[in-house]
Amino acid sequence: EERLQKVISVQNVGVLFFNLDGQMHDANGALERLSGYTAEELSRITDWALLTPPEFMDVTRRAATELAERGATAPYEKQWIRKDGSRFWGLFSPTRLSGSGSESECVEFTIDISEIKRAEEQLRLHRQLLETMVSHLPAAVALIQGSDLTFQMVNPGYQAISPGKQMVGKTIAEVWPESQPLFGQRCRHVLETGEPLGADDERYEIHRYSDAPLETAYFSWSMRRIHLPNEVKPGLLLTIWETTARKKIEMALAERTSLLSGVLEGTTDVIFVKDLNGSMLLVNAAFAAAAGSTPELLVGKTDADWFPPDVAAAVRQQDEAVMAGESPMEFEETLPVAGKPRVFLTLKAPLRDGSGRVIGILGIGRDITDRKRAEDKLHRLAAELSDADRRKDVFLATLAHELRNPLAPMRNGLQIMKLTKNNSDAAEQVRAMIDRQLSQLVRLVDDLLDVSRITQGKVELRVERIDLKTVLAAALEASRPAIEEAGHELTVVVPDAPIFVDGDAARLAQAVSNLLNNSAKYTRRGGHILMTVWREDGMAVVAVKDNGIGIPPAMLDRVFEMFMQVDRSLEKTAGGLGIGLSLVKGLLEMHGGTVEAMSDGEGMGSEFVVRLPVVTSVIAGPQRESGESIGVVPSAPRRILVVDDNVDSADSLAQMLEMLGNEVRTAYDGEAGIAAAAQFRPDLVLMDIGMPKLNGYEAARRIRQLPSGAAMLLVALTGWGQEDDRRKSADAGFNDHLVKPVDVDTLIKLISGS
Repeated sequence: EERLQKVISVQNVGVLFFNLDGQMHDANGALERLSGYTAEELSRITDWALLTPPEFMDVTRRAATELAERGATAPYEKQWIRKDGSRFWGLFSPTRLSGSGSESECVEFTIDISEIKRAEEQLRLHRQLLETMVSHLPAAVALIQGSDLTFQMVNPGYQAISPGKQMVGKTIAEVWPESQPLFGQRCRHVLETGEPLGADDERYEIHRYSDAPLETAYFSWSMRRIHLPNEVKPGLLLTIWETTARKKIEMALAERTSLLSGVLEGTTDVIFVKDLNGSMLLVNAAFAAAAGSTPELLVGKTDADWFPPDVAAAVRQQDEAVMAGESPMEFEETLPVAGKPRVFLTLKAPLRDGSGRVIGILGIGRDITDRKRAEDKLHRLAAELSDADRRKDVFLATLAHELRNPLAPMRNGLQIMKLTKNNSDAAEQVRAMIDRQLSQLVRLVDDLLDVSRITQGKVELRVERIDLKTVLAAALEASRPAIEEAGHELTVVVPDAPIFVDGDAARLAQAVSNLLNNSAKYTRRGGHILMTVWREDGMAVVAVKDNGIGIPPAMLDRVFEMFMQVDRSLEKTAGGLGIGLSLVKGLLEMHGGTVEAMSDGEGMGSEFVVRLPVVTSVIAGPQRESGESIGVVPSAPRRILVVDDNVDSADSLAQMLEMLGNEVRTAYDGEAGIAAAAQFRPDLVLMDIGMPKLNGYEAARRIRQLPSGAAMLLVALTGWGQEDDRRKSADAGFNDHLVKPVDVDTLIKLISGS
C-alpha cells in the first residue's frame, strides 16, 4: 500500500484505475489536473468516447483488446479530451494489476507530451517548408564539398542557369570550365577562412547549352561555409541568382533616366512628383529655383514648408481632388515665388502603380505671369475700346438729341413768322428765341470743334499776362443767363488784390464758364452755386461748388473722360454731350494747370477746383462756327397738350399749333403734364421724353391711367430717335414717336388724323 501510494503521488504522471469493462474508479491528482475531471467525476463516466476523439477510438480499442489478452500493452500516443473540451497529447501505458484480487483490475500511467508533439509538428513543417522553398527558389542553391569542389546537392533552380547539365558528383571545373579559375579560388577561400563572399551583377560569358554560342549574362552570388551533421569537413553553400534580365532593364532604365533627367533639367517648366501625403519624391531644377532651394533639399518636404498656410491648404485640396479623380486636372493658381506673386498654369495627374492604384501625383507647371499680364492688358484695352465705342454711340445719340432740341423751336419760330407775316411783335419774339437757340447750337459745335482741336494738338493760345478777375468776369457774363434761367443763387468770392496769370483770356474764360454751366445744369432749380478764388503756394485757385446731384465716388476720376456723363437717367438729363469737362481739362493742361473733381456722393453736390500757375508760358487760339433752322404749315383744330422741359420748344410749338386753329396748353415737366392732361383732357398730347421730375415714359403710363387717358392720342416728340427709344415709347403707351425737329406737314397730318 505504501509503495502504491508513492507511485500514485508522482506529480507529472497521471494514474488511472479502471476495470476491463471500462469502469473508472480512481485517479491521482496529476491525472485530475491533466483531464480537468475529479476522480469522482471520472468514476461516473461509462462511455470512453467522451474522453477520446473519434480519430483515436481505434487506437484505444486495440489497446483495450491487447490489455485484455496479454495483461499489458506497449506505450502508445493519442489525444485526450479535457473536461473543458480542449485536448492534450498523452503517452499512455496501461497494465493489469496482479495480486489485486480481481483479474479485471487495471492501471494506466499517462504523461503529457503535448509540447513534444507541437515541437515535432513544428519541426516537420519547417523541414517541409525548407524543402519547398529550396526546390521553388528562383535562385540556384548547391552544396559543395571536398578539395576538388564537387557538387553534392543542387536544387531545381540550377536548371535555369545550366539547363541539361548533370551537376551532382561533378566538380566546378567540369561544370563551368570558362569561369573555374576565379570561382574556384573564391570557393577555397571561403572553405579555408570561413569568411563569406558575395557579389552583385557580375558579368560572365557563358554557354547556355553545349551547342550554343557564348552570351553575356549577369549573376549575383553568395558563398558561405557550413558544418554538416556527421561530417568532419565543412561544406560550402553556394547561392546564385541570374540578374541578366534585371540588369538589362536597369541599363535601359538608366538610359531613359538620363534622357528624362535631360528633359527635366532642360525645361523652364516646374515638374514634381508627390506621394499620397504630399511629400516631394522628385523635383526638377526649375521647381527648386522657384522654391529658392535645391532638388536634394526639397525631396521629402511638403508645400507647407515654403508656402503660407492658406496657399498650402489650397494646393493640398487640389491634389486630393486630382488623386480622387480618373483624369488629369488643370489649375490656374497664384503662388508666391521669391516673395512675389506669380501665376502658374499647372497640370496635375494621378500617379498609379502597375495595379492601377493611385500612389501619388505628377505635376507640370508653367509660369504664365507675363502672358497673364499681356492678356490682362489686352482685356483692359478691349474693355477700354468697348467702353469708348459704347460712349461714342451714346455721344452720337446725345449729339442728335442736343442738336434737335434747339432746332425744333427754331423751326417752329420760322413757321410762326411765315404765318404771322406782318406781326412785328410775334416776329421779334421768334427772332429772340431763334437767337437763343442758335447760340446753343453754336456752343455745341464750338465745344465739339475745340475738343477735336485739342485732341489733335491744333489749338493755339494767345498768351498774355492777364488779371484772373478779367477771366472770371468774362466767364460769369457767358454763364449768367443759364444760371438765372435755372433760378440759382450765385455767390462769387474774389480777393481784392489782382492775381496775374499767363494765358489765353478767352480760353480760360471758356473753361471756367463750362464749369459754371455744368453746375447750373446739374443743380436742381433754385440751387446755390459758389465760386471762390484765392492764391496758394504759387498757384491761382478757382473753386466752383454747387449743391446739385453730386458725383458717385467711383466716377470722380472719370468725369473728365470724353463723352462721359455721370447720370444719364432721363429725370436728371439736363443736356450736354459729355465733352464739357473733357474740354476744361484739356484747356487747363495746355496752360500748365489742373482741374480736380470732388463730391461726397450722389445728392451731395460737387466741387471743381482749378489750379493755374501764377506764371507760365504756352501757345495758341480758338475758332467759332454756327448753324441754321427750317419752317411750318397750318392744320386742323384739336385740343392739344404740349409737354416739354425746353420752354422755347414748348411755347413755339404751342404758338404754331394755336395759329393753325387748335386749342393748346403747355406744361414744362412730366408731373405738370399729367396734371394738365387730367384737367384739360386733350385729344392729342405731344410730349418730350427726357424731362425733370418725371420722364416722358412714366408720364405717358400715368396719363393712360386717367379716366380720359385711354382715348388720348399720345405722341413722343423727342430728340431721342434710336430703335431702342422707339421701342420704349411704344411700351410706355405712346401711339407714335416723332424726332425733333418735326416737320409741320407731319404734325398737320397727325392732328387731322390722316
